[in-house]
Amino acid sequence: MHVAIGVIPLAVTAVLIFIGFPKRNGDSPRFLQFGAAIVLYPPRIMITITLGAADVITGLSGIR
Repeated sequence: MHVAIGVIPLAVTAVLIFIGFPKRNGDSPRFLQFGAAIVLYPPRIMITITLGAADVITGLSGIR
């Protein structure tokens, strides 16, 4: 059960990373062009990776 729940944050993280890539001409996506995005976006990605990985590891190890 934990593995299935852990895959969801990892999928969300993959989507966040994908939509955060710059365009071909080097411009950032529109939602990343304000100043606070530099401070808020990377921690959000790290938190979702950590939560997803913790659930997957817990599910695979059998700890409840």
